[in-house]
Amino acid sequence: MKKTSNAEYADDRLIDLRQLDHLQFDDVHEAYHLDWSSMLLLMRWLHDGEDSTIVIDRRGRLLNVERRYSELISELSQEYHVYRNTMATLYKKTNAQSVGCVSGRHRLVPLTGLRNRSVIFICADNLSPHGFDSSRRGCSVLSFDGYDHQTIRVMINVAIDTIKRNLNAAAKISHALIEHLEMVRKNYEGERCCERHPDFNHLDDLHQLENRVRYEVLENALDSIANKLYGHPMDEEFKRLLKKQLIAPCDGTNH
Repeated sequence: MKKTSNAEYADDRLIDLRQLDHLQFDDVHEAYHLDWSSMLLLMRWLHDGEDSTIVIDRRGRLLNVERRYSELISELSQEYHVYRNTMATLYKKTNAQSVGCVSGRHRLVPLTGLRNRSVIFICADNLSPHGFDSSRRGCSVLSFDGYDHQTIRVMINVAIDTIKRNLNAAAKISHALIEHLEMVRKNYEGERCCERHPDFNHLDDLHQLENRVRYEVLENALDSIANKLYGHPMDEEFKRLLKKQLIAPCDGTNH
């Protein structure tokens, strides 16, 4: 086996997000595309009257993205079919107070309340084993696996118990979604293969088919109820709003 020299490894990095006014950014972006494999953390940043987003990527770079965090999460959700109503429903079965964005094994987890002026989301996929701990400085330290064997540590003012609760909730939802999609896959194609494709991109058509069937079943049930209660089915405006609600992307807000 070839021995790897220390020179081939990137230096570890420590980023302190407790004092935002003293941050030194590595780059500024007007446009930015969130990706599960390259992001570690995003944080809402209200600065000089502008609502922008702090992003830490797997290269350890601290980025100022001049867009709202909700817009970035909404685009990610649309790409991976993460619906706001689905997340809200699944999160009701957990003890987490803030709703995250979960797609299969990919978990974008809020560590603070969604109304927080500095709401923080982390990509749990890239946490190191035992990736969080309490600091003697009265804060929490998150450890992420960066590129080139780099460890990226981030200091935040969030209690360890809160971090554990939110990560556990996202893990439960991840498991439920994987089991559901395995069932869909098995019903339509007769095999299990999601272990080989954790991002579920290959299931894009099945996602859309399953969503259409789910809507039609719900619409039929509500038509039956409306007929019994009011003597007529749902009107078209109700159906339009229902469909809009079911396919609205998760955007990391309470709206």
